[in-house]
Amino acid sequence: MNKFEKLVLAFCCLICLSLLFTACSNKGEQVGPKFQAGLGQAQWKAFGKADSLLSAKLKAQADTEAKEDKKAQDKEGPSDDKEDSQDFEPAQFTTLYDVNMRSGPSTDYDVVELLDANTLVDQTGPEEDGWLPVAAGDTQGYIRKDLLTPASQMPASVRP
Repeated sequence: MNKFEKLVLAFCCLICLSLLFTACSNKGEQVGPKFQAGLGQAQWKAFGKADSLLSAKLKAQADTEAKEDKKAQDKEGPSDDKEDSQDFEPAQFTTLYDVNMRSGPSTDYDVVELLDANTLVDQTGPEEDGWLPVAAGDTQGYIRKDLLTPASQMPASVRP
């Protein structure tokens, strides 16, 4: 290949890459006029209609699937999570340390009360992500489960 042929080949490759880059960089938005020029006006309109019809069909299909999933969930009734949340054995625990009782199952919640070590608490609901809903007297809140021990396992000399 002589220099002229190499130059023509490089120029053609550059134009092809430019068109490809223009088409890809628009990501489905209005395509640049250089790319449109390759399609006839009628072809371009047909392409636009086909694209919008496909988008509408895919959206309708996704909406239908979402509705069917919701109906299936409604027919099944309550999920297993709700059933598990109703099945718990009330138990008594003792705090191992001075602990914060919080208004919700996370350190993001406010402290309701500071409980002293060896305080007896009653579990009032199922465990939630490692936190137990408890009551100490009239005060209710949440304490991390790893800061409690079953009251039955505490030596009698330490029990309140």
